[in-house]
Amino acid sequence: MIIFGSEILKDKGFTIIEVLIAMIIFSIALLALVSLATTSMKATEMGRRMTQGVNLATQKMESLKAVPFKHLNRDMTVGGISKTCTSVGAVFSCTPTPNTDTLDNAVFTWSWDVEYMDLNGNGVVFGDSPGSIDDGDMRLITVFVDWSDIMGDHSVELKMLRSTL
Repeated sequence: MIIFGSEILKDKGFTIIEVLIAMIIFSIALLALVSLATTSMKATEMGRRMTQGVNLATQKMESLKAVPFKHLNRDMTVGGISKTCTSVGAVFSCTPTPNTDTLDNAVFTWSWDVEYMDLNGNGVVFGDSPGSIDDGDMRLITVFVDWSDIMGDHSVELKMLRSTL
């Protein structure tokens, strides 16, 4: 309060305590916004990588569609796809050569499985020789794509059924 003559004038303004409390509240709100922005950027990057992984899996699945039914995992090189396959029963697991693709400095690793399915129940799953095909069977093809980014390890798999027709 200032006394000026016979009138009392009041100071108009904030005290130092009020200013400090306002700055603390503002700082807490600003830190929350920075944290939200960082999380948002990480999620955007993860979504972009997920899209790249799905697109790569789709592209590889389309390449496998071009391989004739009778050659799926019977020959080591068919349709420009070099691969190493192992067999456990009616499931062939294949790793192509090369099995990595680099997109925007991220390394994506891919492979596929082919599972022969005896739909007509005749006991013949994929024939006794590379040329023999059981017309009642189908093949379940699964393409796997794996990668790592700032949010950890991720994978995607696509499945497709193929028949002789």
